[in-house]
Amino acid sequence: MRILLTGGGTAGSVSPLLSIYSRLKQIDSGFKESDFLWLGTRKGPEAKMVAEYGIKFKPILAGKMRRYFDLRNFLDIFRFWLGFWQSFLIILKYKPDIIMSAGSFVSVPVVWAGWFLGRKCYIHQQDIRPGLANKLMAPFARKITVTFEESMRHFSKKKTVWTGNPVREEILSGYKESGRKRFGFEKGVPVLLVTCGGTGSVVVNRVVVEALSELTKFCQVIHITVGKMENAPRHGSGQGKWKMENNKRYHPVEFLDVGGMADAYAVADLVVSRGGLSSLTELSALAKPTIFIPLGNTHQEDNVKYVLAKKAGEVIWEKDLSVDKLTKLCKDILFDDKRRGVLSLNLSKIMPRGGAEKITKITGG
Repeated sequence: MRILLTGGGTAGSVSPLLSIYSRLKQIDSGFKESDFLWLGTRKGPEAKMVAEYGIKFKPILAGKMRRYFDLRNFLDIFRFWLGFWQSFLIILKYKPDIIMSAGSFVSVPVVWAGWFLGRKCYIHQQDIRPGLANKLMAPFARKITVTFEESMRHFSKKKTVWTGNPVREEILSGYKESGRKRFGFEKGVPVLLVTCGGTGSVVVNRVVVEALSELTKFCQVIHITVGKMENAPRHGSGQGKWKMENNKRYHPVEFLDVGGMADAYAVADLVVSRGGLSSLTELSALAKPTIFIPLGNTHQEDNVKYVLAKKAGEVIWEKDLSVDKLTKLCKDILFDDKRRGVLSLNLSKIMPRGGAEKITKITGG
């Protein structure tokens, strides 16, 4: 069976499909790398993420469909249709048996072209509130899987299944001691992991950098910046890079591969994250106490409100984010074992397990 995977622009639409890919390889050793092909964007993080798994990657043009007036919409209409014809020709040549997407605008022309050519298409809805991309693909999907039961009401009852969200098994295989050695941290000092998804966050990075002099008094910090350090205070040498001289408690890194991310999670006592579902799924599977800083006026806020209702996380809304608030909340949680324990337990219960297994069964794996 040949499988075409599509998604990108952010890591959120990539991680679930990589989990499904790993699961398919586990249950059928007969799968070859040539049985999989990934279509994504030219500039997103997906090419680097997919390369770790040995999946062949092809970039196509992608146009974002904004629900508001923007002059870029006119250019993106042409990008979208060029992406459609690129997808059409690739599908015609590759002849996949099924096409799988977990959202993102780059997937829309792929699924449309696949449906037109008679291919079986499956989409996965991660967030509670469906995005426009999945709404546009839903009529052409054979089955729609969802992370949260309440998301089922947005789609056809006949073809929607509640599965939970897939999580990459590799991300669960880190070791605390390995993480401590990897980042050069000392024992007995708590560790804070700051990660803001596959595209990063200038806003969060800036506040974290400004808070470092206080944060590193009581914890060690792994800061995944994804290169987005614009307008942050800079010390030391290097164009566009910030580094804290002679402070072994701070470890900034632009990108971590899956093994590095697994170790970072393992060594972390507390995580600062956005509200994307891929990260949320990993944090839930690992039962990591988390402070969420969701991107304002997006599906991330809906996700985090759900987490708060379950008492499974702490939040600082982006409009309220400041050095003092972040520093105080991190310190309060890191030095309150009972509070961390409650957050850990509640977060571990917010979604069903085994999403990858359930989805592979639905798609015929």
